[in-house]
Amino acid sequence: GARRLAAIPASPGRPTVALTGLRSGTTLSGTPRLRWSARDPDPGARLRFLVAYSPDRGGHWYPLGSNLTARSLSFDARRLESSRDGWLRVVATDGVNTDEHTVRGVIVRAG
Repeated sequence: GARRLAAIPASPGRPTVALTGLRSGTTLSGTPRLRWSARDPDPGARLRFLVAYSPDRGGHWYPLGSNLTARSLSFDARRLESSRDGWLRVVATDGVNTDEHTVRGVIVRAG
């Protein structure tokens, strides 16, 4: 029969995350740095982050960075598809629970 080998309890607290210094109408070009704030109410929680870009209002998402531990990311906007209504998203996870924040209406000028 089935036998449990181990159990890892899920943390009760949910992380929160928010992109900072970025809002609709912001123009990104060159090598911008995105920053975000994040917290988790569980002591000792280790947050990881995913940052993604959508040039077409969420139709397609392209990762800019994943499994990040830092709360900022620089990227080369010249390698992205230009957009007058791009979306940028950061997702935080503690390994079980997640939160995300999306800024819509970002102007990206690719090279």
